[in-house]
Amino acid sequence: MLELLVVLSMVAIVAAMAWPRMTEWLPRIELTAATNTLVADIRWARQKARAQGRVLVIRFDPNGRCYTVGGETGFQRAVHLPVPLSFGTPEDQASDGITFRDNAIRFSPRPGLQNSFGSVSLRTPSGQARKITVSIAGYSSLAVWDGMQWR
Repeated sequence: MLELLVVLSMVAIVAAMAWPRMTEWLPRIELTAATNTLVADIRWARQKARAQGRVLVIRFDPNGRCYTVGGETGFQRAVHLPVPLSFGTPEDQASDGITFRDNAIRFSPRPGLQNSFGSVSLRTPSGQARKITVSIAGYSSLAVWDGMQWR
């Protein structure tokens, strides 16, 4: 019984030492997951617009910390950001971080230069951020804020 108490106390000490580190990692993990979900939704909307022959739209609501994916009429799926995340850039705290006209990305069924272009940034309260840029051809790229510039 004494050995069990010693092992449990050692586990408790290690957990207490690891807890502050885990609270630092959690927002970064949530930022990575939210960014990956948004990139996947952008790619899905681009592909479905061409496959279905209709316009698909991703609309951002920075105040509600969410976005919707779907057609201009019909189905829509809402995606909410995890609690510590918001739209915005670390270099301009007043900005909502969305540069698309009307806060929406539109993907045309026709290939070529028919899509919306711009960027959307996600950030944590501690200043970590990721920016997804969509070209006029509909391709997306990812940049990470290193504390001084986008890389």
